[in-house]
Formats: sequence, structure tokens, C-alpha cells
Amino acid sequence: MDSRNAEHALEPAGVLLARVLYPMSVQSNDRGTPVFINYDADRPGIDSYTSYVHIAQNPTWGDVWVKNNRSKDDVGHMLSAIATLEDCMVDFGAATKADFTAMRSAYVAWAQRVEADGWAIATLDTNGNVALPGLTSTMSRYQTLANAECDAVLALRLFGHGDPGGFDCGNGIHPLEGLAMTNPSNGEIVRSYHDAAIRHALLVKQDTVAKALLDGLVVRMDDGMGFADTNSWPVHMRPGDLVKLLVHSANTGVPLTWREVRWLHLQIATAFTSYTTTVAPEVCRVFDAATPDGAYDFSPSADGIDFTFFASLAGTCASAYRNPTTAPLLDCARLKTWTP
Repeated sequence: MDSRNAEHALEPAGVLLARVLYPMSVQSNDRGTPVFINYDADRPGIDSYTSYVHIAQNPTWGDVWVKNNRSKDDVGHMLSAIATLEDCMVDFGAATKADFTAMRSAYVAWAQRVEADGWAIATLDTNGNVALPGLTSTMSRYQTLANAECDAVLALRLFGHGDPGGFDCGNGIHPLEGLAMTNPSNGEIVRSYHDAAIRHALLVKQDTVAKALLDGLVVRMDDGMGFADTNSWPVHMRPGDLVKLLVHSANTGVPLTWREVRWLHLQIATAFTSYTTTVAPEVCRVFDAATPDGAYDFSPSADGIDFTFFASLAGTCASAYRNPTTAPLLDCARLKTWTP
């Protein structure tokens, strides 16, 4: 977010990340389908460990409310997504390339700011003033003592400056990381930063760094397949998390084995059955004319693979870093000629 705010007469504070943004409510009739997105309940809502901040004149979004205290939890996913978009650049039109370049530049500036602020994520307080988290914050400050969050700071350093600086994370597996992986969400945080560090090492040609980190991904994959074989899942991983680990690893350059592909095919079949039978079938066809009006889950859940992750499977065909020795997950030739 751009922190300029005439209401608080602030000087520009540079690029900051909001936790979430609430613009004015939106009403449209695009393609004949009336849509109303009501943001009123969050302009403002109820403060909690994050607070609502009014930015009356954001240069892009106009009058917005944001929630402050951006956490570090999903930044690894964001950095990986930015790197993944680089794979698609060849097919972008001029306007999309311009949008991507502007977005990437803003995130680079933000990554540089995090490092300059001592690996802390700056935010706005409720008066619109720039503030830093406390030195003991586990939500918005990266811990560098004993390389505690090495993959995370390495990913930000590579993205912001194009080199690893003084950070050496070895294979990306910290001996004490298990203490932090107390649930699947924390397991995904650790995995996403590991993946992001590799992606950005590859982008800036830090091949030695990338190779060491890729070796660590293989260790994580082998451990995960051991959990799957015994159906004994640790506290930090569920089957859906292993799907993400295997697919993201394949898209980052680790070749899949036939054993891993067979297991992934089972998860695809499980998801198909779950979404089309266990979950109400109407949820999968909510815009079909035959689907009756009613209330439907915005984010339906099912076994096997989360519906938001299906597109990532196509990356095993399109990724710039796809290993040519990988066992194929999909029929890529058929996928490329498929039309709905």
C-alpha cells in the first residue's frame, strides 16, 4: 500500500504492506450478472491484534481502510508467486508486463525496506504514523539470531538486492525449525520461504545457493512420502500440504519420481470424487443456469487437493525450471490443446 494520507498530513512513507484492504463497496453488472461486494462492515470494523487505519487518498484505490500489522506468515507465498509470474512473462501483453513490472518494483522496494529496518515489517498505527514491531515480535519481525529464519531473510535479500549478502542457509533445513512447526500453517510458512529462496536464487543466477537449497527440498519430499506411505502424519503436515510440497518442488526444479506421481494421481482422484459427490455438486457449478439460487460456500473444502491449488498443477508443464528428467504428472500436450 502507498501510505500517503492527506487526512493525517503524512509525508510519503515509502512502500508498506497492509494486512488487508477495504475499498468502497463495488456494484456492477458485468456480462449481465449483477454483483455487489459489500465492504461496509470493515470501514471500519472491530480492532483486534490488528487495527483499522483510514487512508483517505490512496493514489490507486482512493478512500480505503486497511488493517495494519502485516505479519510475515504468507510473505513466502507472495515471493514465490512473484517469481512464478516470471515464467509467464513471455505470454504477457504490453499492459500486463507494465503492471507486473510496477508490482515487482514495489515489492523489491518493500523487501529492501524490511532489511534496512533490521528485518522488521513496518506498518501504520491508528493515527497514520509509521511504526515498527517490538524487538520480541514473532509476527512481524524476522529472527536472525542463530540463523533462526534464514530461508526467509535469504529470500528477501535475494529479491531485494540480487545476492545472498552474508546469509548461508545450507540446504534450507534449520535444525530447530521443528520447534516452530506446531501446526500445518506453520509448516507451510517454513516450506514457502524455502521455495521462495530457491526461486529467487535461480532468478539472479545464484546457482550454488539454489543447488544446496534444492537438496533440502528433496529431503522434505522424501520425509513427506514416508508420512504418506505409513499414513502417519506429523502435526505440521496433512496430505494436502504434501501435494503442495511436491508440486511446488517440481515447479522449482526437483524431478518427480513415479512413486510421487502415483500418489499425486490418487489425490487428484480423491479431490474429484470429494468435490463432485461429498461436497454439494452445485458448488462446482455455481454459475450454471441450472443451479438454483441460494447461498453457497465461497471457499468449499474437500479431500485431496484444495480447489485453489489446481492451477498450480499446470506448472509442472509450464515452469521454466521444470526438470527434463521428471516423471510427468499431467499429459502436457493434451493440456495445451484443451479448450473448455
